[in-house]
Amino acid sequence: MDSQEKKILKIPYVLTKNELVRLCHPLSEHKVRNRINTIIYDIRKKQEAYKDLTKKQIIGTHQIERIEIIEYFETYGLPPGYEF
Repeated sequence: MDSQEKKILKIPYVLTKNELVRLCHPLSEHKVRNRINTIIYDIRKKQEAYKDLTKKQIIGTHQIERIEIIEYFETYGLPPGYEF
């Protein structure tokens, strides 16, 4: 491998919101959390397990499901040096 080539890293299968914020640096934490919370709510509000919960309860999770991670990066792009 050439010394100037950078190793491409895989996006982890599971992420927490804090890990996503670190992965998306230099974007602000506020922007990243707003984006992922919108995706989490839009996906989970349709699921039976979440139907009786408020928006605050639904987005109050720390873990991000794989489908939500994929949706985030398909919508906003992968960070430099990462792939699926």
